[in-house]
Amino acid sequence: MNPYQLPDTEWASRMLFRTEVGSTAHGTGVDGMEDYDEIGVISEPIMSLVGLHQEQQTVVYRPGRTDTERSGPGDWDLTVYTARKWCRLTADGNPSLLVSLFGPRVQTTENGLALLGNPQWFWSQKARPRFLGYAKAQRERLLGIRGGAHTNRPELVAEHGYDTKYAMHMLRLGYQGIEFMLTGKIALPMEDGRGDHLRAVRRGEVSKDDVGGAALGLEHQLKHLSSDAPDEPDYRAIDGWLLSLNGLNRNGRALKEATDG
Repeated sequence: MNPYQLPDTEWASRMLFRTEVGSTAHGTGVDGMEDYDEIGVISEPIMSLVGLHQEQQTVVYRPGRTDTERSGPGDWDLTVYTARKWCRLTADGNPSLLVSLFGPRVQTTENGLALLGNPQWFWSQKARPRFLGYAKAQRERLLGIRGGAHTNRPELVAEHGYDTKYAMHMLRLGYQGIEFMLTGKIALPMEDGRGDHLRAVRRGEVSKDDVGGAALGLEHQLKHLSSDAPDEPDYRAIDGWLLSLNGLNRNGRALKEATDG
């Protein structure tokens, strides 16, 4: 359970929902060693949608930490998106945001529940290349095939020869991409054999070579599996939800006015 309280800010008063994400939600963390991650979604004032002033689309709230500092055990990392940005990225198949549809619910409103209760709106073939792209990039960085930093955890590299937490999340992407493409859902926490495998990787019980081989196998399975997911997400339903946040229907009329007239 989240031990922190939202700040007394204007954006916090517009929170539609918050869900827990990260290792603790996935069930792959190490007791006493994890930070606490959440994703939140807020509504936008109507003037931000149609007026000249455009609201900031993403807010990162990390009490006690700067944006560049590494999170430590017990830290709270809350990333907040406006509803439009979250819907756009999630409909495009962003794995990190898709997970927030299925993570433990920390805070909800009636409007938030109307979205969280319909994850099928976001199930589409667009998610497959997103999961594949993230997983492949992480595998190539872990194995030194692709440039770019892949770790800020030198203590894990010193102990196990590679960043086991990074590797665990890499494999998690493969497992969850397969699950989402087959079912349109992501079960959290991961308590089956997949979860056991990820926790073993996190503890450093699997060699780096075996991790790389497992990642490549998951990518191949995800790339070639047959899925009944539609080609596109349900944009009409998603747009309808976004309009309803400001009391509008699809023609831009107030819902009450449209009902009365």
